[in-house]
Amino acid sequence: MGPMSFHPPLGHGEALQGLWDAARSDRLPHALILRGPEGIGKYHAARWLALGLLCEAGPGEPCLTCGPCRRAQADSHADLFLVDPLAVGQDRMTIHFIVTRENRPPSAYSGPSIEDFLRLRADEGGWRIVCLRDVDSMNDNAQNAFLKALEEPGENTLLLLTSARPDALLETIQSRTVSVDLGPLSQDDTLIILERDALLPGLEESSQREVLARWSLGAPGKAMKLAQRGGVPSRRLHGPGIGVAAGWSAFRGRGSPGEPCPRRGSWAPGRGSHGRAEILHGLHPAGEAGCVLEPLP
Repeated sequence: MGPMSFHPPLGHGEALQGLWDAARSDRLPHALILRGPEGIGKYHAARWLALGLLCEAGPGEPCLTCGPCRRAQADSHADLFLVDPLAVGQDRMTIHFIVTRENRPPSAYSGPSIEDFLRLRADEGGWRIVCLRDVDSMNDNAQNAFLKALEEPGENTLLLLTSARPDALLETIQSRTVSVDLGPLSQDDTLIILERDALLPGLEESSQREVLARWSLGAPGKAMKLAQRGGVPSRRLHGPGIGVAAGWSAFRGRGSPGEPCPRRGSWAPGRGSHGRAEILHGLHPAGEAGCVLEPLP
Protein backbone atom coordinates (compact mmCIF):
# COMPACT_ATOMS: atom_id res chain seq x y z
CA MET A 1 0.00 0.00 0.00
CA GLY A 2 2.52 2.56 -1.12
CA PRO A 3 6.28 2.25 -1.61
CA MET A 4 8.35 3.20 1.39
CA SER A 5 11.33 5.51 1.69
CA PHE A 6 14.52 3.50 1.36
CA HIS A 7 16.21 5.55 4.09
CA PRO A 8 16.66 3.97 7.53
CA PRO A 9 14.27 5.48 10.09
CA LEU A 10 16.30 7.99 12.09
CA GLY A 11 16.12 7.97 15.86
CA HIS A 12 14.88 4.40 16.26
CA GLY A 13 17.93 2.34 15.29
CA GLU A 14 18.69 1.04 18.80
CA ALA A 15 15.17 -0.32 19.29
CA LEU A 16 15.17 -2.00 15.87
CA GLN A 17 18.58 -3.55 16.42
CA GLY A 18 17.38 -5.01 19.70
CA LEU A 19 14.40 -6.59 17.98
CA TRP A 20 16.55 -8.08 15.22
CA ASP A 21 18.85 -9.47 17.92
CA ALA A 22 15.82 -11.06 19.60
CA ALA A 23 14.75 -12.62 16.28
CA ARG A 24 18.21 -14.14 15.80
CA SER A 25 17.92 -15.87 19.17
CA ASP A 26 14.26 -16.91 18.67
CA ARG A 27 13.01 -14.53 21.38
CA LEU A 28 10.91 -12.20 19.25
CA PRO A 29 7.23 -12.16 20.35
CA HIS A 30 4.59 -12.78 17.69
CA ALA A 31 2.88 -9.39 18.28
CA LEU A 32 4.54 -6.03 18.86
CA ILE A 33 3.07 -2.56 19.16
CA LEU A 34 5.38 0.32 18.32
CA ARG A 35 3.95 3.26 20.21
CA GLY A 36 4.85 6.90 20.65
CA PRO A 37 3.82 10.43 19.70
CA GLU A 38 2.21 11.10 16.35
CA GLY A 39 4.54 11.83 13.45
CA ILE A 40 7.79 10.29 14.74
CA GLY A 41 7.98 7.54 12.10
CA LYS A 42 6.52 4.51 13.88
CA TYR A 43 5.08 2.95 10.71
CA HIS A 44 8.31 3.60 8.81
CA ALA A 45 10.18 1.87 11.65
CA ALA A 46 7.76 -1.08 11.51
CA ARG A 47 8.31 -1.51 7.78
CA TRP A 48 12.08 -1.22 8.17
CA LEU A 49 11.98 -3.87 10.91
CA ALA A 50 10.02 -6.13 8.56
CA LEU A 51 12.49 -5.48 5.76
CA GLY A 52 15.38 -6.52 8.00
CA LEU A 53 13.60 -9.76 8.90
CA LEU A 54 12.86 -10.65 5.28
CA CYS A 55 16.33 -9.74 3.97
CA GLU A 56 18.50 -12.67 2.84
CA ALA A 57 21.22 -11.45 5.22
CA GLY A 58 18.79 -10.89 8.11
CA PRO A 59 17.68 -10.62 10.74
CA GLY A 60 19.45 -7.28 10.81
CA GLU A 61 19.89 -4.05 8.91
CA PRO A 62 18.45 -4.74 5.43
CA CYS A 63 20.86 -4.80 2.49
CA LEU A 64 18.23 -3.31 0.10
CA THR A 65 19.75 -5.20 -2.85
CA CYS A 66 18.76 -8.87 -2.43
CA GLY A 67 15.61 -10.29 -4.01
CA PRO A 68 13.46 -10.20 -0.84
CA CYS A 69 14.55 -6.62 -0.08
CA ARG A 70 13.71 -5.48 -3.61
CA ARG A 71 10.31 -7.18 -3.49
CA ALA A 72 9.51 -5.71 -0.09
CA GLN A 73 10.52 -2.23 -1.25
CA ALA A 74 8.23 -2.62 -4.26
CA ASP A 75 5.34 -3.84 -2.08
CA SER A 76 5.36 -7.13 -3.96
CA HIS A 77 6.77 -9.50 -1.31
CA ALA A 78 4.25 -12.32 -0.88
CA ASP A 79 5.02 -12.67 2.85
CA LEU A 80 4.56 -9.01 3.78
CA PHE A 81 1.04 -7.61 4.20
CA LEU A 82 0.57 -3.87 4.77
CA VAL A 83 -2.53 -2.41 6.38
CA ASP A 84 -2.60 1.37 5.88
CA PRO A 85 -6.18 2.69 5.67
CA LEU A 86 -5.21 6.22 4.59
CA ALA A 87 -3.24 4.83 1.64
CA VAL A 88 -6.42 3.26 0.23
CA GLY A 89 -8.73 6.19 0.91
CA GLN A 90 -10.17 5.00 4.23
CA ASP A 91 -10.09 7.06 7.42
CA ARG A 92 -10.46 4.11 9.82
CA MET A 93 -9.30 0.51 10.12
CA THR A 94 -12.68 -1.19 9.86
CA ILE A 95 -13.52 -4.86 10.24
CA HIS A 96 -13.16 -5.27 6.44
CA PHE A 97 -9.37 -4.90 6.77
CA ILE A 98 -9.37 -7.73 9.33
CA VAL A 99 -11.76 -10.33 7.90
CA THR A 100 -13.55 -10.79 4.58
CA ARG A 101 -17.27 -10.02 4.59
CA GLU A 102 -19.54 -10.63 1.60
CA ASN A 103 -21.99 -7.95 2.67
CA ARG A 104 -20.31 -4.60 3.00
CA PRO A 105 -21.16 -0.99 2.12
CA PRO A 106 -20.09 0.17 -1.37
CA SER A 107 -17.66 2.68 0.17
CA ALA A 108 -15.99 0.09 2.43
CA TYR A 109 -12.51 -1.33 1.89
CA SER A 110 -12.76 -4.23 -0.55
CA GLY A 111 -9.18 -5.51 -0.84
CA PRO A 112 -7.60 -8.61 0.71
CA SER A 113 -7.90 -8.95 4.48
CA ILE A 114 -5.52 -10.00 7.22
CA GLU A 115 -7.59 -13.18 7.52
CA ASP A 116 -6.94 -13.96 3.83
CA PHE A 117 -3.20 -13.37 4.21
CA LEU A 118 -2.82 -15.51 7.33
CA ARG A 119 -4.48 -18.47 5.61
CA LEU A 120 -1.52 -18.68 3.24
CA ARG A 121 1.74 -20.47 3.86
CA ALA A 122 4.96 -18.48 3.82
CA ASP A 123 5.80 -18.17 0.13
CA GLU A 124 9.55 -17.80 0.68
CA GLY A 125 9.87 -20.10 3.67
CA GLY A 126 10.62 -17.45 6.31
CA TRP A 127 8.63 -14.87 8.21
CA ARG A 128 5.07 -13.83 7.42
CA ILE A 129 4.63 -10.23 8.57
CA VAL A 130 1.60 -7.97 8.90
CA CYS A 131 2.25 -4.23 9.45
CA LEU A 132 -0.74 -2.25 10.72
CA ARG A 133 -0.70 1.54 10.77
CA ASP A 134 -2.51 3.44 13.54
CA VAL A 135 -4.39 0.52 15.04
CA ASP A 136 -6.10 2.90 17.46
CA SER A 137 -8.37 3.81 14.54
CA MET A 138 -10.04 0.37 14.85
CA ASN A 139 -13.57 0.32 16.24
CA ASP A 140 -14.60 -2.36 18.74
CA ASN A 141 -15.88 -4.72 16.02
CA ALA A 142 -12.54 -4.59 14.19
CA GLN A 143 -10.58 -5.04 17.41
CA ASN A 144 -12.63 -8.06 18.45
CA ALA A 145 -12.12 -9.61 15.00
CA PHE A 146 -8.38 -8.92 15.25
CA LEU A 147 -8.15 -10.87 18.51
CA LYS A 148 -8.32 -14.17 16.61
CA ALA A 149 -5.17 -13.23 14.66
CA LEU A 150 -3.44 -12.38 17.94
CA GLU A 151 -4.49 -15.64 19.57
CA GLU A 152 -3.78 -17.92 16.56
CA PRO A 153 -1.11 -16.17 14.49
CA GLY A 154 0.44 -19.26 12.94
CA GLU A 155 4.07 -20.31 12.69
CA ASN A 156 6.74 -17.65 11.98
CA THR A 157 4.10 -14.91 11.91
CA LEU A 158 4.77 -11.41 13.21
CA LEU A 159 2.04 -8.83 13.77
CA LEU A 160 3.52 -5.33 13.86
CA LEU A 161 1.12 -2.70 15.18
CA THR A 162 1.72 1.04 15.49
CA SER A 163 -0.21 3.52 17.61
CA ALA A 164 -0.02 7.00 19.07
CA ARG A 165 -2.95 6.17 21.38
CA PRO A 166 -2.52 2.60 22.61
CA ASP A 167 -4.90 3.20 25.52
CA ALA A 168 -7.70 3.32 22.93
CA LEU A 169 -7.17 -0.40 22.31
CA LEU A 170 -9.12 -3.09 24.12
CA GLU A 171 -7.35 -4.47 27.17
CA THR A 172 -7.47 -7.92 25.57
CA ILE A 173 -5.35 -6.60 22.69
CA GLN A 174 -2.96 -4.73 24.97
CA SER A 175 -2.40 -7.86 27.07
CA ARG A 176 -1.51 -9.93 23.99
CA THR A 177 1.11 -7.57 22.59
CA VAL A 178 4.55 -6.50 23.73
CA SER A 179 5.05 -2.76 23.61
CA VAL A 180 8.06 -0.94 22.19
CA ASP A 181 8.23 2.73 23.12
CA LEU A 182 9.64 5.04 20.44
CA GLY A 183 10.40 8.63 21.37
CA PRO A 184 10.61 11.99 19.57
CA LEU A 185 13.57 12.53 17.24
CA SER A 186 16.34 15.03 17.86
CA GLN A 187 16.02 18.37 16.11
CA ASP A 188 18.98 17.46 13.88
CA ASP A 189 17.36 14.20 12.76
CA THR A 190 14.05 15.98 12.19
CA LEU A 191 15.80 18.54 10.02
CA ILE A 192 17.55 15.81 7.99
CA ILE A 193 14.17 14.22 7.21
CA LEU A 194 12.65 17.56 6.22
CA GLU A 195 15.62 18.27 3.94
CA ARG A 196 15.03 14.92 2.18
CA ASP A 197 11.51 16.13 1.37
CA ALA A 198 12.52 19.68 0.50
CA LEU A 199 10.58 19.57 -2.78
CA LEU A 200 7.26 19.34 -0.91
CA PRO A 201 5.25 22.57 -0.68
CA GLY A 202 6.22 24.56 2.39
CA LEU A 203 9.64 22.92 2.78
CA GLU A 204 11.54 24.62 -0.05
CA GLU A 205 13.39 27.19 2.08
CA SER A 206 15.93 26.19 4.72
CA SER A 207 14.52 28.79 7.11
CA GLN A 208 11.07 27.20 6.79
CA ARG A 209 12.49 23.76 7.52
CA GLU A 210 14.39 25.00 10.59
CA VAL A 211 11.30 26.63 12.09
CA LEU A 212 9.20 23.54 11.43
CA ALA A 213 11.88 21.23 12.87
CA ARG A 214 11.86 23.24 16.12
CA TRP A 215 8.09 23.57 16.30
CA SER A 216 7.35 19.89 15.61
CA LEU A 217 9.04 18.77 18.85
CA GLY A 218 10.80 15.81 17.25
CA ALA A 219 7.92 14.70 15.01
CA PRO A 220 8.79 15.28 11.34
CA GLY A 221 5.40 13.92 10.27
CA LYS A 222 3.74 16.76 12.16
CA ALA A 223 6.18 19.23 10.59
CA MET A 224 5.14 18.06 7.11
CA LYS A 225 1.46 18.48 7.99
CA LEU A 226 2.17 22.00 9.23
CA ALA A 227 4.01 22.76 5.98
CA GLN A 228 1.04 21.53 3.92
CA ARG A 229 -1.23 23.83 5.92
CA GLY A 230 0.95 26.86 5.29
CA GLY A 231 3.52 26.59 8.06
CA VAL A 232 3.48 27.68 11.70
CA PRO A 233 1.13 30.65 12.25
CA SER A 234 3.23 33.72 13.03
CA ARG A 235 1.07 34.69 15.99
CA ARG A 236 1.97 31.39 17.60
CA LEU A 237 5.66 31.95 17.07
CA HIS A 238 5.76 35.56 18.23
CA GLY A 239 2.81 35.99 20.60
CA PRO A 240 3.42 36.97 24.25
CA GLY A 241 4.85 34.11 26.26
CA ILE A 242 4.60 31.65 23.39
CA GLY A 243 7.42 30.02 21.48
CA VAL A 244 9.24 26.81 20.85
CA ALA A 245 10.61 26.71 24.39
CA ALA A 246 7.18 27.50 25.82
CA GLY A 247 5.78 24.68 23.68
CA TRP A 248 7.94 22.23 25.57
CA SER A 249 6.78 23.67 28.90
CA ALA A 250 3.24 22.66 27.92
CA PHE A 251 4.23 19.02 28.06
CA ARG A 252 5.44 16.68 30.71
CA GLY A 253 7.02 13.29 30.48
CA ARG A 254 10.16 11.35 31.17
CA GLY A 255 13.15 12.48 29.16
CA SER A 256 13.77 15.81 27.47
CA PRO A 257 13.18 17.01 23.89
CA GLY A 258 15.11 14.97 21.37
CA GLU A 259 16.41 12.48 23.93
CA PRO A 260 15.50 8.78 23.76
CA CYS A 261 12.95 7.38 26.20
CA PRO A 262 14.39 5.89 29.40
CA ARG A 263 15.12 2.20 28.97
CA ARG A 264 13.57 -0.20 31.44
CA GLY A 265 14.00 -3.81 32.28
CA SER A 266 15.15 -6.82 30.35
CA TRP A 267 13.29 -9.86 29.15
CA ALA A 268 14.06 -13.36 30.35
CA PRO A 269 12.63 -16.48 28.72
CA GLY A 270 9.74 -18.03 30.57
CA ARG A 271 8.48 -14.88 32.28
CA GLY A 272 4.77 -14.34 31.76
CA SER A 273 2.73 -15.28 28.71
CA HIS A 274 0.94 -13.70 25.75
CA GLY A 275 3.53 -10.96 25.49
CA ARG A 276 3.38 -9.97 29.18
CA ALA A 277 7.09 -10.55 29.65
CA GLU A 278 9.53 -7.73 29.14
CA ILE A 279 11.92 -8.13 26.23
CA LEU A 280 15.21 -6.34 25.73
CA HIS A 281 15.58 -2.79 26.99
CA GLY A 282 12.71 -0.38 26.74
CA LEU A 283 9.98 -2.93 26.00
CA HIS A 284 7.14 -3.66 28.39
CA PRO A 285 3.51 -4.79 28.37
CA ALA A 286 1.37 -2.29 26.54
CA GLY A 287 -0.82 -1.58 29.54
CA GLU A 288 2.03 0.02 31.54
CA ALA A 289 3.04 3.66 31.38
CA GLY A 290 5.72 4.56 28.86
CA CYS A 291 7.71 7.59 27.81
CA VAL A 292 4.87 9.53 26.21
CA LEU A 293 4.55 13.29 26.33
CA GLU A 294 1.28 14.38 27.87
CA PRO A 295 -0.38 17.82 27.76
CA LEU A 296 -0.56 19.49 31.16
CA PRO A 297 -4.08 20.28 32.39
